[in-house]
Amino acid sequence: MDKKNGAFDWEDYTLWQTIPCNGKDLFLIYKREFVLHYKNPQSGFYSNMEDMHNKSLRAITNKNLLAKSNETLPYDKRIDIKTVKYNLIESKYLKGVSEFLCDTGNKLRYLPLPNKGDIYLILVPMDCGDFDYRFYLLSIKNNTIISNLYVEGIWFEPDSDESKEITSFRIDKNFSIKVKTTFIDSSQKVKTYIIRDDGKIIEK
Repeated sequence: MDKKNGAFDWEDYTLWQTIPCNGKDLFLIYKREFVLHYKNPQSGFYSNMEDMHNKSLRAITNKNLLAKSNETLPYDKRIDIKTVKYNLIESKYLKGVSEFLCDTGNKLRYLPLPNKGDIYLILVPMDCGDFDYRFYLLSIKNNTIISNLYVEGIWFEPDSDESKEITSFRIDKNFSIKVKTTFIDSSQKVKTYIIRDDGKIIEK
């Protein structure tokens, strides 16, 4: 195969058999091993079946399989962990997802939020530790997890309610994220984050 222009060089191969198939000619050729090729009727170029498989695999990989969100911005809801219903996606479709599976096998539970262009945002429960109400916001681009941010839940020292912290968040129409943590004495800490074009969530 001439990698530069896609032309096929028969000098390197021996034609073994021609097989008609759905308007295309399949060629079984030999060069120390049998390799099945097909002829594109439009271009006249030849490709092997492995190339076809790789193209199909790339098409699946490039397709986003996350569910579309029904939410709109601004978003400032709270999640009820007793009634929430999650979407599921197999971990093989997202790079960097293993630390967020939380003992759920090979599927990630998530809630989709409105996406920012080609950057997808999802909420993921992290309830496999000491707390069953903790959610992380993940930013995803090209099926790769770029950033994560703790945005909602409760934290406290074991056996001590005096250290209780309640965290909530809001995303405005410009995708500015405000994360508010309220402490036991009613004092608050607010941090603002933005989502860069590369998908990273950074503090403003």
